[in-house]
Amino acid sequence: LELNAHEKTIMSGCFVAPAGIRTRFDQIGGLGATKELIDDLIRLPLRHPQFFQHGILRQNTTGMLLFGPPGTGKTMLARAVAAESGAAFLNVQMSRITNMYVGESEKLVKAIFTLARKLQPCVIFIDEMDALLRARSSHNHGYETKIINEFMQEWDGIASGQHQQLIVIGATNRPFDLDDAVLRRLPRRVMVSLPTLQERHSIVRVLLTEDRIELIHWIAERTQDWSGSDLKNLCLAAALHSLKEHLR
Repeated sequence: LELNAHEKTIMSGCFVAPAGIRTRFDQIGGLGATKELIDDLIRLPLRHPQFFQHGILRQNTTGMLLFGPPGTGKTMLARAVAAESGAAFLNVQMSRITNMYVGESEKLVKAIFTLARKLQPCVIFIDEMDALLRARSSHNHGYETKIINEFMQEWDGIASGQHQQLIVIGATNRPFDLDDAVLRRLPRRVMVSLPTLQERHSIVRVLLTEDRIELIHWIAERTQDWSGSDLKNLCLAAALHSLKEHLR
């Protein structure tokens, strides 16, 4: 695979090979309807692109926005759908593409998309999308506007391209801070909410699959408004406390 210098920078900092993604949908507790929707909208076009070259399916979106409170599983969902699709995964963060030298950030943005084309099928995942593509205003620094403009131009290239297996997934806790042009390119917007009682039960059961715990429902009932990340940290803390007591 021949890469230029900017593509190598993105490759070293953002790339995860399909075999290196260990997250699968069945390892994510709860979110049944959300997983099914993401599977339909993302996995199908990546696995079966030939059916999306004709008729109304040609209008299928090349992007999806996952939004909701922190810790609810947005990143896990993006990684899982890439894994289920057999797609490469580019985990793009603001810190990876901001560069002090004039014009370098725009070249790195371009490299994200040129690299993705070489790796396709590929999921481009932008975590904390509002930090990278927030609404343009008079308060923006010049380089921020240039980054957004370059991103939009490259993104439009995906939509107009033929037989491309590329999807952009954005995640944010603050969807209303995103630039309007970004939101127009993300008509598929999926809210990833805090888990219900039933979903908390499912999350805890998945987290404790290898542990013999009989208090799963008791935990789920007492953790209203807890995120999946909160539940994971709770289970880890409880396991460490139990181990500490055992070793005394």
